[in-house]
Amino acid sequence: LPEIVELPPAQAVLAAEAAGELDTLGLELEPASGTTVRVLGVPAALPAKRAAEIVRQLLSDLAGGETPGESLRERAAASLACQTAIKKNRALARAEAEHLLAELAEVRDPHRCPHGRPIVLRLPHPEIERRIGRR
Repeated sequence: LPEIVELPPAQAVLAAEAAGELDTLGLELEPASGTTVRVLGVPAALPAKRAAEIVRQLLSDLAGGETPGESLRERAAASLACQTAIKKNRALARAEAEHLLAELAEVRDPHRCPHGRPIVLRLPHPEIERRIGRR
């Protein structure tokens, strides 16, 4: 860092308007010129080498209204949390999986991702057997 990021005009306006709130979350942006911003810092949990991607995704999420939350800060935090989340098809060591499940049990709503999508489902045993071809 710093990294220069060219944005669509609407996202450049949003970045300028949200810069103060984003800074409180660890995402430091400053206007460069026109629709270009300079990324000076990203939250510690996110890789700096993905700064441009992180900024673009965050601003897209905020503009699209897909992240939950009342305030801009809550919606930005939800988007950043999603970007740090472990995605499907990523192999985990048993200890890492157990640690994540233990942490999941401690959160306020362990059944939904930051976007509100379900991450935990309850299936009756016969349904599980049917799905794996045991019935």
